[in-house]
Amino acid sequence: MVQRATSRNSNQGPADGEFMMVPIRRIEARAHARATEVLERVESAISNIFPDSVHDALKVSRTRVEGHGHIHMSIISGVLTGKKECQMAFDYLVESLDSRAKRAILRTIDLRLDEQCTFFLRIDKQESYLGNLSLANGPDVISVQIHFQQYPRCVPENVSKYLGDRLGDVGGTS
Repeated sequence: MVQRATSRNSNQGPADGEFMMVPIRRIEARAHARATEVLERVESAISNIFPDSVHDALKVSRTRVEGHGHIHMSIISGVLTGKKECQMAFDYLVESLDSRAKRAILRTIDLRLDEQCTFFLRIDKQESYLGNLSLANGPDVISVQIHFQQYPRCVPENVSKYLGDRLGDVGGTS
């Protein structure tokens, strides 16, 4: 559960034990499906990144493309919009990752967050199909982009702090 900062002076950060909220405007998940793959399974892997409670709002699409050497492939994309739905999906994703994955993300957070406050993850496609969310080590991935929004402009340091707060309570050394 995300704790919200109380009404405090805007120059102060959240009180101890509270997360600074940074709204998420869109989450995109995309995977390539080779001609030998069953497209419905790839769609399932993408859907598994999101909690069941937001599946009605998730827009899944297929685009047929031709790869190197005239190899036919499909790009399967899932896009979720809406502040509430995106926050629920983000919470689900964070809660689904194990402590090792969270520590790996924390170590590489600056490489995963761009100047437009888009946060990038690579999720293992096969594991996601099986219902387990884990960071990918190989090339068969679901690319996840989490688009954070701030007004009047994006401040990557604020998003990085928020992500660090959300992922930081992992404990252990596994």
